[in-house]
This record gives sequence, structure tokens and C-alpha cells, in this order.
Amino acid sequence: MVNVLEALWANGARLLDDVGRPFPEPARARESLAFLRGLIESGVSPGWVTAADEELTRRPFGDGRAIFLRSWPYALDLFELPGSAVRGKVGVAPLPRLPHGEAGRGSTGGAHLAVSARTRHQALAVDLVRFLTSDAAQRAMTEGAALRPSRPSLYRDAALVARDPSLPALLGLMQRGRPRPITPYYLMLSTTLQPEFSAVLVGRKSPERAIADATAQVEHMLRAIAPVAITPR
Repeated sequence: MVNVLEALWANGARLLDDVGRPFPEPARARESLAFLRGLIESGVSPGWVTAADEELTRRPFGDGRAIFLRSWPYALDLFELPGSAVRGKVGVAPLPRLPHGEAGRGSTGGAHLAVSARTRHQALAVDLVRFLTSDAAQRAMTEGAALRPSRPSLYRDAALVARDPSLPALLGLMQRGRPRPITPYYLMLSTTLQPEFSAVLVGRKSPERAIADATAQVEHMLRAIAPVAITPR
């Protein structure tokens, strides 16, 4: 799902518009899916990636058997471990752009902190969040865990950059990142769309058919769960 979202953004397409209509730029969405399928058909990406997750793609790259990898920052720590076949040989770059989009629009992830409105210990919970997001705590997480800081200033900190030279580049990518669709129905949306996107990647459906089918399914789903949030086309 995330990989397709990034391909959509790279071509100036959206999954949902401001009022919840799916694929408001259908031609660009079709081009994005065709691009992803073309990577497999041309041999740029091996066919087995259609059944792979982060770890299954990380391993061949870490063994030096792949040129490019779309992954999360945690993988950089593993590539720089002693004995790694690619230690000192891995760089960071924005995702490629397509004809109608901009480069570097990756999907944001992250470990999120929140305080429940129903907690009996709200003050303590707020204090914990403030501590975990403090400069000192974020520095400790950056130094001792496979996490990147939430404070932009730490991406320019000389001591941290000396330990991890990729931090300045990651800051630029992070600032250009985009969240996944902000909706309480995201899991439902993802479950509905993944089979359509996968059908294109494995060559079972054309991009045109998949976008048409996905549009119909999402419109049906949103009408059922949030009738005010979508205007059928």
C-alpha cells in the first residue's frame, strides 16, 4: 500500500481528494501503477518482490545483490554493522519522480505518542510524552536504538552526524514526507485496495481495470460507513 501511495504522489496523483472521492486524477493513477508493473516487466525489480516485505527485500540488498532498495531508516543501521557486505557503501536519495509529480515524496512512519482522554493519570502521561520527546531522550534514542529523532535540530548535531552521516539527508526527506490517508477507516481502505494493486503488479489486471474496480469498491465502502464523506461520480 505504501509503495503504491508513493508512486501516486510521484506522479501528482492522490488516493482520496478533500471530500473523500477516490482517485481524483485517474489517468495519473493508472500511469503510476503502469510504472510499478513496468519495473518488474523490464527486470529492474525481480518478480519475487510482489510477495516480499521489508526484511525479504533488505536481505539481498544487504548481501550486495541489489542496487536500489526502498526501505525505512532502520535498515541503514543494519547495513553498517561490522561484517556487512555493504558497510560504507550505502547512500540515501529521494524516491524518483514521474512526469507529473515531485521527487522525494516518501510516506512517513514513526513511533507516535498520545495521551488518552480517558486516562486517570493524564498529568503523568503528559509528563512522560514530554520527557520522551525532549532533546536528551531523543538523543539517547538516536544513539542507542534503530530510531531517528523527532527534533530537527538533532539531524544537524555534530556528534550525532559523526555517528550517522545520513542524518542531514534524512532530515530533508522527512520534511518532504507525506502521511498516509488520515481517516479512521485506513485499515479498511488498505485491505480493500491491496488486492487491486497487487493484481496489477503480478500482471493479472491492467492498470485501467484495477483503478476502475478500486474506485467502485472504495466508493461503495465509504457510502456504507461514512455517507456524508463521499460524493459518488
